[in-house]
Amino acid sequence: MPERRKSDKSLEVLPTFLEDVRNLYHAEDFSIDFLNNTGAKQHINDYVKNKTNGTIINAVKYLSKKIRMVLVNFILFKDYWEQSFHPDLTLEGDFCAYGNTTVKSNMMHKVAFYKFVRDEELFCSVVEVPFSDVAVALFILPDQGKLKDLESSLVKEDLDKWRTSFQYKNIDLWIPKLSTYESNDLKRYLQRLGIRNAFNRRADLSGITAKHHLRISELMDLDMYDPDLTR
Repeated sequence: MPERRKSDKSLEVLPTFLEDVRNLYHAEDFSIDFLNNTGAKQHINDYVKNKTNGTIINAVKYLSKKIRMVLVNFILFKDYWEQSFHPDLTLEGDFCAYGNTTVKSNMMHKVAFYKFVRDEELFCSVVEVPFSDVAVALFILPDQGKLKDLESSLVKEDLDKWRTSFQYKNIDLWIPKLSTYESNDLKRYLQRLGIRNAFNRRADLSGITAKHHLRISELMDLDMYDPDLTR
């Protein structure tokens, strides 16, 4: 989905900026009265909800009356597994979460050939499950008690290494039905990288508007995962 931009009705946005976001990002833009912050939040959330067929709700949880522009980028991915999982084979089973915690979950099941690799350095196994298009899902299965070690050590080069080491293997595969939602404050990470002026009074966003002293107040990354169970 392309980026959608919401701007304050009183904010005079430069035509060059509007032209760039439309041409480069295929964005839509329209004005909102941010002084009515409750109505503005509802308007944005309804827009994202409608564009994602109700999948993404409450994308924006809070807006202050000082806000003058909101940039919203959302992606809705929907595809089918290359080898579908038969609904009759979906059974409730035990899923091992953090530590010794075990929860009940609907587990979809299939025995088939998948790309597989064992990584002895990271103490994990990796299974690639393809979708019907070009996308694939990588299921990284750490050894018991090794999840935190894997999370702290995993880098992009490991993904490249796995792609060149995959071999097809007949696997008895069980995948739990799950939903996850995570919110990350990217502002904190960017400031650690040295990007600071964009968030204070020294910010220069004159490429957006010439009449307002804008700065970035928040930069959030919202991750949602809610896949279809069997298709």
